[in-house]
Amino acid sequence: MARMPREDRSKALEALSAKIKRQLDALDEDALAEYGEMFEGRYSPKNALLILAQRPDATVVRGYNQWKDEGRHVRKGETGIKIRKVVARGEQKNDAGEITKTGYRSVIWLTVFDIDQTDPVAVTAAVAA
Repeated sequence: MARMPREDRSKALEALSAKIKRQLDALDEDALAEYGEMFEGRYSPKNALLILAQRPDATVVRGYNQWKDEGRHVRKGETGIKIRKVVARGEQKNDAGEITKTGYRSVIWLTVFDIDQTDPVAVTAAVAA
């Protein structure tokens, strides 16, 4: 899959930032505190805001494989929620193969899903045997 051009990414980020600001302005203090507690410890405040902006009704959010491990599957056609993850990298090289950076970090985007986007995995009759 081709990457989105930098200009398009910037526009998408600006639109998402504006949407987050509008949603935060609409929340009262109690609702915001409740939302923060819901994701406390599992997601950073920035990722909690990204979840809020993309799926305000989210309650329990996990990655595809995490849902699979918990005995649930994501329904076909569901649109995931994009969050950020900081990844430590060892070294970066230029075109000549020379090391230009060591011990740097980069950001990748992950896709997670709310529990409302999943169904329990059916138990087969073979388990009863």
